[in-house]
Amino acid sequence: MNKISITKASPQSLVGGQLNQMALEYMAYSLAGTKDKGIIEKTFNKLWRSNQNRFSHQYAYEAKKDNQTLGMIMCYPTTIMNKLALPTFSKLFELRKWSLIKYNLQHWKE
Repeated sequence: MNKISITKASPQSLVGGQLNQMALEYMAYSLAGTKDKGIIEKTFNKLWRSNQNRFSHQYAYEAKKDNQTLGMIMCYPTTIMNKLALPTFSKLFELRKWSLIKYNLQHWKE
């Protein structure tokens, strides 16, 4: 019988960014500053591999069975989460530049 294990997430995980994106659904558009699936995927994969942001592998654990990721959980105390707000925005701005701001100004009702 194969057991499910919970392991600390790795920046090399191929699904971490994708699972974050899936959990956010349409909110991923505002965070990535686009509805382009390719750009959203690249943005969340870069966030996943980076440190000090709300979507980093640094705060994640993966549920695995037979080396296949079944799911993921992000966990940190709210004090850490609140401290990550500015670094997360800074990283998003670094990745997406003015496209991030432009998209959010044009789609502020979403």
